[in-house]
Amino acid sequence: MSADTSCVNSPRFHPRQSEEIGENIEQQVVAISRDNSAPRDGMWDMRMIGIADTLQLGNRDEEKGAYFNVKAMIANIKTENALYKACIEEGCKKKVVEGDNYGMSYRCEKCNKTSPKYKYITLLSAEVTDLSGTHWVTIFEESAQKLLGKSAAELGAMMENDKDSYYAAFETVRFKSFIFRIRSKMETYNDEQKIKWTVYDVRPVPWDQYIDALNKAIETATTL
Repeated sequence: MSADTSCVNSPRFHPRQSEEIGENIEQQVVAISRDNSAPRDGMWDMRMIGIADTLQLGNRDEEKGAYFNVKAMIANIKTENALYKACIEEGCKKKVVEGDNYGMSYRCEKCNKTSPKYKYITLLSAEVTDLSGTHWVTIFEESAQKLLGKSAAELGAMMENDKDSYYAAFETVRFKSFIFRIRSKMETYNDEQKIKWTVYDVRPVPWDQYIDALNKAIETATTL
C-alpha cells in the first residue's frame, strides 16, 4: 500500500508571511466592523486578543494608548482583593488607612480626613480569552458593576456577611462572553515597561450582529 502523499504539496508559509496574512485579515475585519451602516452596539473597532497582542496595540502612543473592542469570554476572575475600603468623601476613591482603635477609624491621606466610616470600591482583575489568545484586564467600578450586576456596596455586604453569595456573584460571569471596550497602554512598573489592558465598558454580546460580522469576515478572508 502506497503512503499517503496528500499533504506533500501543501503550501508552507514563512513566519513573516503568516504574520502578514494575519495582519491583512485583521485589517479586513476592522474595515468590516467600521462599516457605517452597522449598528453601534459594540460591533466596531473589533479586535482579536492574539492579534492585538502581536501588534502591541498601545505601544506607540504611551500617553493616550489604543482603544478597541474585543468579544471575549471570562476564563478567570480574582475574588481576593476585588474590593477595597475607600474614603467616604464624595468623588474620592482613595484607599483608606485603618486606625489602631479596632477598625473604628479610617484615614484618607488625600483628603487629610479621618472618619468612622468607609465605602467599598470594586477593582477587578480578570483573564479574558477568545480563540486567538488570552489577556489579563483590569476592570474598574462602573464596568465591574455592569459585569457582575452588583454594586460595590452590595458585594461588600456579601463579603462581610455571606461569603457563599459573594463568591457566587463572580461565578455567574465565568465562561460567559461579553463585548469589552479596552484601552491598551504602555505603563511602567518597577522600571519595567508593560502593556496594560483596562476595561472602559462592558456590554452583552449582540449575537446576531456578531455572527453577521463573522460571516462577512469569512467571505472577505476567502478572497485574500
